[in-house]
Amino acid sequence: MSDDTSKKILVINGSPKREKSFTMTATRAFVGGMVKERESTVEYINIPDMNIKPCRGCLSCWGRTEGECVIKDDDMGLLMKKLKEADFVIHSYPLYFFGMPGAFKTFIDRMLGMFETYKGFMPAPDEGLSHRFRDTDKEQHFAVISSCGFSEGEEVFAPLRGQYDLIYGRGNYTAIFCPQIKALVEAGSTHRLAAFTGMAEKAGRMFMQQGFIDEETAAELSKPWFSKKTYRILAERFWQEQKEAGGKNS
Repeated sequence: MSDDTSKKILVINGSPKREKSFTMTATRAFVGGMVKERESTVEYINIPDMNIKPCRGCLSCWGRTEGECVIKDDDMGLLMKKLKEADFVIHSYPLYFFGMPGAFKTFIDRMLGMFETYKGFMPAPDEGLSHRFRDTDKEQHFAVISSCGFSEGEEVFAPLRGQYDLIYGRGNYTAIFCPQIKALVEAGSTHRLAAFTGMAEKAGRMFMQQGFIDEETAAELSKPWFSKKTYRILAERFWQEQKEAGGKNS
């Protein structure tokens, strides 16, 4: 970074569980590292609490009202203002069914007007397709932190990574995809959890320093914390408990 002024960190939480999201275990540690590295202001926004109407698909934001959405009676205008003012933007949410939660996808769809109009431009294949932001004067850095209940993190997160490559452009954002987080928080040892949050904090410091994290650190954060055999036992126990709880409440 070129100056020592305070930075604005905007965390957009897409989990329907809000602050209780297990993904926020990683996100809070990551942001904690950023704040320790440099004086910053942090704002958390819970997307499920916002009034965001679905995109109409009219493409006015790319044509008649270029850069502006025709929908004015919801919270997206306020969110766009906060997005433009932030130095660091972090998306945080769980992966349930091989993609981002529905409310967060609605938010992403409404960001369309913030990107340049697509006119047939295709960058080099290894760069990914990116519409590019309209406001390019401000230096901004983007990260997505997501967790899932699967062990096969690389395969499960592949569609999500592909979507971010297409929206932001490959290499223009930091991705931290964490499998088995719920089990790590609820059933893992305190030593394992401390090791994970320590790595997330280290990654946050690195992100603040240089605007990205190295592949080695991302790989460490993305590794499963339990063997497939152990995790299968934990999963079977969890679903059995859910069935028993459902019977008691019926």
